[in-house]
Amino acid sequence: MTRIYAGFYTLVQFCADTARGETSNVGVAVISPELRLGKVITGMSSYSRSLMKASALGQVGASLVIQGFVERLEKRLKDDPSRHTLDNFTAAGANPVSLSPVREMTIRDLDVDANRLFRRLVESHGPRSGMKLPRVTSEVGHALEKRGVMNLLDRGLSVELPQLKKTLEVPYGFRNGKLNLVAPTNFNFSEERVEEVAAKYALTGEALEEIGMDAHLIVVGRMNSARDGDENMVRSMLERKGVGFLTTAPSDLDRLAATVRYATSHH
Repeated sequence: MTRIYAGFYTLVQFCADTARGETSNVGVAVISPELRLGKVITGMSSYSRSLMKASALGQVGASLVIQGFVERLEKRLKDDPSRHTLDNFTAAGANPVSLSPVREMTIRDLDVDANRLFRRLVESHGPRSGMKLPRVTSEVGHALEKRGVMNLLDRGLSVELPQLKKTLEVPYGFRNGKLNLVAPTNFNFSEERVEEVAAKYALTGEALEEIGMDAHLIVVGRMNSARDGDENMVRSMLERKGVGFLTTAPSDLDRLAATVRYATSHH
């Protein structure tokens, strides 16, 4: 029989405008004092990103402030995963990031329960919560969760690419000295459309290098199984520009999960 533990959780919240009280959930912290464990998962919904872009800090500045807040919180929880820590943790200075009031919960598996809260309270938070994830994104997400690495990933990452006048938005990312941006992508189109989508990501990889950001784009593609040549074409186009390429084949997803697990355990 699975043992149940007492636990607590709080939301990491970003306030874009104190005058208007516009606040978005950008993370969740879960602790089990009995297990001496604490976990913080962060990420952004489309609603959160829109508020961050509109804030005085801008999206990049807001992301850095949130990252600093979370790193300090993680350090405190590693030393003392208690309700007292959550109740008394405050931001340094006039910080737009804060914790919501602490709530009680029951815990069976801290990683599983934390991820469930994250999906319910962070990923689905905001006016656009009715939006469905693209099928390939859900497919890759479920595969990584099944392989036990979803809790190791950053969520809802975005990078401004001024040369292309666009923002690169990816659902998953992880760090191994550099930021790896994981972009699940559907290539189950006509051959001409496949080449067009591959060219877009090749240009994106090139733009990442040009801005000097220490980041690596990894495209995870769902291919048309009826055309063997598509995979080689896409791989060639992307790798020439330094973009990693995997498919949604189980063996490739195993490789991705192993890379995430190794990277996050060594950095």
